[in-house]
Amino acid sequence: MKRPLFLLLLCPILLAPVAIVAQGKADSLIRIIRSASGDSNQVNALNDLAAMRLFNQPDSARILSMQALDLAEKITIKNVKGWQKGIAQSNHILGSINYLTGKYDEALFHYTTAATIREKLNDKQGMAKSILNIGTVYRERGDYAKALENYFKTLKINEELKDKAGIELNTGIIGSIYFKQDNYPKALEYFSKALKAARELGNKDHESSWLGSIGLVYDKKNDNQKALDHFQQALKLSEELENKNSVSLWLGNLGNVYRRMKDNTKALDCYFRALKTKEELGDKNSTALNLVNIGSLYALAKKNGPAREYLDKSLAISLQIRNKSLLKENYYWLARLDSATKNFSDAFKHHKLFILYRDSIDNEEIRKQSLQATMQYEYDKKQALADAAHKSAMDKQAAVSEEQSRRQNSIIAAVIIGLVLVIVFAGFMYNRFRITQKQKQIIELKEKETSVQKHIIEEKHKEITDSINYAERIQRSFLASKELLDAHLKEYFVYFQPRDVVSGDFYWAASRASATQNLFYLCTADSTGHGVPGAIMSLLNITSLERAIEYYSDPAEILNDTRKTIIERLKKDGSPEGGKDGMDCSLIVLDKNKKQLRYAAANNPVWIVREGNLLEFVPDKMPVGKHDKDQLPFTEHTVGLQSGDMIYTLTDGMPDQFGGPKAKKFMYKQLKELLIAIAHLPASEQKEKLEKILNDWKGNLEQVDDVCVIGVRV
Repeated sequence: MKRPLFLLLLCPILLAPVAIVAQGKADSLIRIIRSASGDSNQVNALNDLAAMRLFNQPDSARILSMQALDLAEKITIKNVKGWQKGIAQSNHILGSINYLTGKYDEALFHYTTAATIREKLNDKQGMAKSILNIGTVYRERGDYAKALENYFKTLKINEELKDKAGIELNTGIIGSIYFKQDNYPKALEYFSKALKAARELGNKDHESSWLGSIGLVYDKKNDNQKALDHFQQALKLSEELENKNSVSLWLGNLGNVYRRMKDNTKALDCYFRALKTKEELGDKNSTALNLVNIGSLYALAKKNGPAREYLDKSLAISLQIRNKSLLKENYYWLARLDSATKNFSDAFKHHKLFILYRDSIDNEEIRKQSLQATMQYEYDKKQALADAAHKSAMDKQAAVSEEQSRRQNSIIAAVIIGLVLVIVFAGFMYNRFRITQKQKQIIELKEKETSVQKHIIEEKHKEITDSINYAERIQRSFLASKELLDAHLKEYFVYFQPRDVVSGDFYWAASRASATQNLFYLCTADSTGHGVPGAIMSLLNITSLERAIEYYSDPAEILNDTRKTIIERLKKDGSPEGGKDGMDCSLIVLDKNKKQLRYAAANNPVWIVREGNLLEFVPDKMPVGKHDKDQLPFTEHTVGLQSGDMIYTLTDGMPDQFGGPKAKKFMYKQLKELLIAIAHLPASEQKEKLEKILNDWKGNLEQVDDVCVIGVRV
């Protein structure tokens, strides 16, 4: 299976200018941030630290850049220009985070905002970075016309600035567009220009990238020797630079060439070396890709045991990351392997899944090709007009010198041309008639095939929908039941709105009563992920909580034991370090006899609205799961309660929802103000208002995460 060059190659190059911050500055940046000085230094420090964490800790980077944006927008300072610069940088980093996580609409919004501000500030270097990344988002969406428009804008700015590095990068990117259009001569021309510029600049990393890009052009042309030469040069440079991502990339491409040359021994060696590197880096996409490459080679060699082992590993990861291309490849090879081992039932099942994912990808590719064809048509039309104008001028010049000769031969030529035209036209009409008849037959056949495929897709969609709905019923059976909540809470609401049918968020409850105790436990949690993976994780979290409460009564001890169980179970998930999944949660215990609330919390706060004021009880800054602080015990807190108190527990889904007139996050501050305003209302009305306000805020934007807010009246 061919690996996607430009997703792997150009993303780090395009986004790297955002994230160039020396590692040695991290401690000083954290000190500036913790000083809470509220000035431009703190905004810049937040943005710089977010840039450092852009690739390895995107969630942390998002929080830091949102904090920087919020601070820059809210405070007043004489140096307004400086704050605008900070706002632009925050938006640029948020654009990069959303791009890397596949949220292209949000990425475009933030990049465009950054570019607009930078244009007003006449910050041409900043404009070039933002416009370049706008082009990259359009390229990923298949809109090559808009991508080229933005790339040429960036190239013009870089030429004005005499920025050789920027010109080198833009030249290579334009080459990548030609590569996408299968215009290999032009792709080679521009990649070669970029390679020459990178060597003049002494940029070994980019030199490696453009060498590999040229290798891919030759790979597409089936010129094996030139492809091998360029991939090997790129690999050698990447190894010298200790760039593990690039090393793995070129090893994989070398493996593809050896595979085409039927040298499976060398191909496997390359794939295994690439796999080892990607596993060390934690790159699940590329890990799954190398696994399916290895598994398919073993399948071709009829080594069925190793083939199934590697294909099953690849499939598990591909399902986790929802990569359609990898799922298509896995199901194709599993179907072949099942057929070879006479397991025809599974072969049929896997073949149907292969067809489903193949058609889904083909439909997406057809849309991209349609857009590309439109762009090419517009270009060809403009070129034809220019050619026609040029030809007209040449014809006039020729007409002056040849007028006399043409008059003498005009009658003879007219007769000959007339006869030729009649013959050609008759032949053309006959040919068109034959083509029309063939096209009619093809269309009728395609309509029949489309009808069959539509039926298959509808059936598969129904199967998937039914499976997810069934999974939702199973998950709901693990949640706190209405009967249990009604029995122990006099007034409450649960606002639970999953992003998909099933949810990573959950709420769980238990009670413990004796002659001396009357305790009620309520946990509000956000599991790692959402949708099906999040739901599976929620079941593990709930069963771990249920096990812990059998042995412990204190909330902190319950979370400690739950964390231990989760870490132990996820050791077997196949990742190098064992699973780092788990949950953020708050576990509260209502002691009805003492009228007290005890709680332990992991990243999620507990709020109490009392007499118009909101009391915030902070959580421990660590999850319930594997973490660098997972040896530290959770902290238990005790809070006295008063009649009328409104206790709120929640996940981050509602504060993190984008919306409003500027497509910004709802934010915790706005949610606090809202809860203070509605806390006096009956619980059922509070829930209705929360739901209406969030849906109005969201508008036409998609829901970004599961939402869970619980309110309990004392």
